[in-house]
Amino acid sequence: MTDDWEEKMKFKELKVGMLVWWTAQRLFTEWSYPCQIVEIDPERGFRVLGFDDFSESGWLDGHDEGSASQMTPCSVREVIEYLEEERMTSLTKEVKELQQQLSLKEGILLKAAENLVILRALPADTRIL
Repeated sequence: MTDDWEEKMKFKELKVGMLVWWTAQRLFTEWSYPCQIVEIDPERGFRVLGFDDFSESGWLDGHDEGSASQMTPCSVREVIEYLEEERMTSLTKEVKELQQQLSLKEGILLKAAENLVILRALPADTRIL
């Protein structure tokens, strides 16, 4: 997030296409990610496209300055860095999940091999119930 901006945004400063960093906290959730202002309406407020999940928000109230005050301008470079970091985080998570699946399957194969060794050691006429 840009450190050059001491003050948070005001609704009247928002422009369509502007990149902003949105950091907010609610009762049990908090978030911090870049987004782009996609629509402004003097009556309804404004809408953003979040770069966390690439979905558009509903209308955010511009009259109480609450939502806009949780935003600071950001640069294209910051958006790119965020997306690269998210991609690496996602890839790392996916690799860990695949490693866990592989480990589980290796364990199953090892147990099957042990059982096969035991079965081969039994006399040919042994019946297993």
